[in-house]
Amino acid sequence: MTADKALSVDDIFKVNKLRFGWHDDSSTFGQTEYWATYEELMARADKGRVRGDCDDFAELCVHDLRANGHRARYVLCITEGGEGHLVGECEGYILDNRQEWVIPQDRLNYTWVALSGYLPGEPWHIVVK
Repeated sequence: MTADKALSVDDIFKVNKLRFGWHDDSSTFGQTEYWATYEELMARADKGRVRGDCDDFAELCVHDLRANGHRARYVLCITEGGEGHLVGECEGYILDNRQEWVIPQDRLNYTWVALSGYLPGEPWHIVVK
């Protein structure tokens, strides 16, 4: 990572929204739940298009944010409908495949469950309210 941020948080979100197509893990990976690495997603990309579910979109965003000098992490949450969901977080903003734009975390009606560290390999932390 560099200190300079080549792409903004909004730019990274927009690029990933354009190249991402939602598909469940069963049709993409043949498993009920599978968290692919960035490298796996890129290896499976078809003409730049990436298929996957929420954790795959979060992986794209967090990887690209970190590569562009941003402090970014994963957030495991429960949606307003009671479903488990994974999003990316950067500077208090959420990058979520269910949204049309980057949104401040306090404007989403999600319950935060766990947060990853900001660096790869750092431990996850349970959110206690």
